[in-house]
Parts: sequence; C-alpha cells; structure tokens
Amino acid sequence: MNEQVKPEPYEPPALLEVGEFGEDTLGPVRALFPDGVAHMRF
Repeated sequence: MNEQVKPEPYEPPALLEVGEFGEDTLGPVRALFPDGVAHMRF
C-alpha cells in the first residue's frame, strides 16, 4: 500500500542528486519533489 502512495523510483534518484551536489541541488529538487527532500532532512 505504501508503494502506491509514494513512488519508489522517485526517491532513490532524488537522494543521490542531493547528496552528490549538496545544497546547490536542494533548491531545484525541493521544487520537483518537496516530499523527497523533507524525508531526507528528517
């Protein structure tokens, strides 16, 4: 049930991009997937 609510193939790439670039990617990534960034921050 959780898989349908949150796309799994969306979080992995978002986490990698944020970690590789750092805060520079937080801006664009946050606008694209606010949920992904929030999950990583917590």
